[in-house]
Amino acid sequence: MLAPLRSNDVVAIRTYLAKRPYENVFITWLIDNGAFERATTERCLVARSQQGHIVGVFYDGTSVVIASHDIQAIDEFVHSTFIDGSLRTIVGPSPAVARCWHVLKNRLLSTVSYRAHQPLYMIDRNSLMGFRDDAFVAQADASELDEISSNSAAMISAELETKSPIRAHDLRERVRNQIERGWWWRARNLQGSIIFQCHIGCVSAATAQIQGVWTPPPYRRVGNARRAFGAIIDRLLDHHPTLSLYVNDFNLPAIRLYERVGFQKVGDLATIIAQ
Repeated sequence: MLAPLRSNDVVAIRTYLAKRPYENVFITWLIDNGAFERATTERCLVARSQQGHIVGVFYDGTSVVIASHDIQAIDEFVHSTFIDGSLRTIVGPSPAVARCWHVLKNRLLSTVSYRAHQPLYMIDRNSLMGFRDDAFVAQADASELDEISSNSAAMISAELETKSPIRAHDLRERVRNQIERGWWWRARNLQGSIIFQCHIGCVSAATAQIQGVWTPPPYRRVGNARRAFGAIIDRLLDHHPTLSLYVNDFNLPAIRLYERVGFQKVGDLATIIAQ
């Protein structure tokens, strides 16, 4: 049975999501910040078994995020949500997204890209192989908004292989908000150019998810990313017990970077990208 989140569900939902903290950090973050208590077009749906146990939690907003491994719950959500053949980006555990793809692929009206395997990684203080003095890193500030937005646009365009490049202007407000939260980090060289950047995307009590990892092309293959990322991770672990991220399985340079810094694989996500 699928139903909207109710206030008296929250404790049980947090317990359910905490069983897979790295998979479920985004929905946990939304619930912890009261996102579904406000009147918006976003919603959180909860699936229960016939015995009343939670078997799935689904974020239904501008994109879709799945926290479930229950085939019946996933099918019910998909059939009730994607009625007209249109699609939004779907993210979740690889088996769950594979089930969505199986149900939806023959009736989609939009062009999609299916990333079937995206390794999920985590790191803690014990596994870190980097040091805060390895690079000149700091939290970004408002004066760096344009440069970070431009780099982010280049990263997203490359990641999504878009026909029309993403414009930095389209990202400025989101980047501005993240900078104001203290979530953007960057490394600079002696000439003052940003040679590496990344940001926190969402946070729970268990982990902070890292996103937007990017080394501008002129500064690659000389160790900048490893030194800078290790130094940033060292600082972030002062404030979070673990950090996590996920990556496309075909992005071998990124995987090598993460593993050299000390990230360890803890799961497998997947994404259906609406284009």
